[in-house]
Amino acid sequence: MKPKVLIVDDETSVCRLLSRVAEDLGCEVRLASDGAEAVTLAGEFFPDLVLMDLHMPGLDGLEALREILESSPGVRVLVVTGDSADRRVRAALESGAADYIMKPFTLARMRDAMEQHLLCREFSA
Repeated sequence: MKPKVLIVDDETSVCRLLSRVAEDLGCEVRLASDGAEAVTLAGEFFPDLVLMDLHMPGLDGLEALREILESSPGVRVLVVTGDSADRRVRAALESGAADYIMKPFTLARMRDAMEQHLLCREFSA
C-alpha cells in the first residue's frame, strides 16, 4: 500500500513542488489550500504524513494541526514554514508536530525529511 501524504499550503507553487517530491517517493497525495480543507481531508484520506504551512487564510496551520492530531493522533505532521518567529514554530512542536522545515528549502532536504517521517510512521503503525 502506498504511503499517503496530505500537503497543506495556500501557495499553489509550493503544493505542486511538494506533491512532485511525494509522488517521486511513491506516495499517494492530496492537496489542501487552507486549514479547514486540511481537517476535512485528513478525516477522509487518513494520511500517514501531513506537510503543513502555518500561515493560511481562514483556519491557520497551527489550529488545523491541533484539530488533525486530535482526530488522528498517530499521524505525523511536518510543518513547512517561512515563519522565522520561534514562538509559532515552538507552538507547533508543542502541539504535536513531529518536526519543521523552513522555507526556502532544498528538494534534497525535503525528500530526506519526508522519507525519514514516513519511515518512522511505518515502524510506529
